[in-house]
Amino acid sequence: TWPDATAPVIRRILAVPDAGSTVNGDILPAVLPVRNSGSGRYTCAALRANGKIGIGVELVDPANGGGTRLGIYRVRTFLDNTEVFKLQMDRFLMENRFNEALSYYPFPVGQDGGPFLLQWRWPGNDCEMFNQTKSDGWIDVPERAAEIRIEVADFAENKATLIIPLQPDSAEVKPPV
Repeated sequence: TWPDATAPVIRRILAVPDAGSTVNGDILPAVLPVRNSGSGRYTCAALRANGKIGIGVELVDPANGGGTRLGIYRVRTFLDNTEVFKLQMDRFLMENRFNEALSYYPFPVGQDGGPFLLQWRWPGNDCEMFNQTKSDGWIDVPERAAEIRIEVADFAENKATLIIPLQPDSAEVKPPV
């Protein structure tokens, strides 16, 4: 047992539009900074989207004193109060180690590319930690304002929560170039 009384830190989020969808009026992914509201609570600016979107989270779990980084144990993503995805690292099978590349967003975004831990499951990813929910994690943006909530916990159950206001964007989707 490692002594750990420090909550995970959420740094930024990544919102990725599926084909035919947009995020903040664009067909490209958007990186949003988050604000620490204290006591493990984080917020960010409203996200405008339509269609289907995927969320990635840049986070760390500092050890007591901050000199070492520990691992995240569980990340849960909710649309309003419905869980749409859960990643839980109870064990990692070595035969699935090549799927590790499927855990993080593989493309550079913004000035600093990440890493963004995915809150969706790519097709073919059979890692047990990514198969905690029947949903693949892609979020169908509702036609009304909603809230995405991301709950992060380490093995010692120190927690952080991020609230993302989600606004439907009715702008016409332009076909990709």
